[in-house]
Amino acid sequence: EGKRRISLEVRKSNQGARDCYLRLGFIETRVKVGYYDDELGVEDAVVMEYRASTRQKRSPRLQS
Repeated sequence: EGKRRISLEVRKSNQGARDCYLRLGFIETRVKVGYYDDELGVEDAVVMEYRASTRQKRSPRLQS
């Protein structure tokens, strides 16, 4: 039994992507100030995480 964590960064202004990830079970955990500095300007990133258990259910035995 273990846990698996997936994290990602998304532009703070990208509400559509943030909403999509929230619907998939991600949570917003923190903000990285000034993370993006490119042709679109300087912008914060919202860090989102998904935490899942890696515990696997037992498969039923195959019968001969």
